[in-house]
Amino acid sequence: MVPEIGNAEQSLKLELLDEASSKNIVLEFLGLRQLQLADLHPGSLCCLEISPIASSQMEGLCYRVSNLEQDLTLSFYCRKFEIR
Repeated sequence: MVPEIGNAEQSLKLELLDEASSKNIVLEFLGLRQLQLADLHPGSLCCLEISPIASSQMEGLCYRVSNLEQDLTLSFYCRKFEIR
């Protein structure tokens, strides 16, 4: 069954490997809007910037996430995120 348009919500889970300690860090972003993803390949390095935007009053969105590298595109807005 396809959820109604008003109830659908995108999420994104990124798993990062810390080679120094051999541990994985998981970032989970919930309530995504305007997801842009291009030129992502296994082993790509990505430096994410997570900026609070709650003061800009964008309907339920609290963060803007974007990469600082030029060789790939990863950008979106989200309601919240968790680090595990």
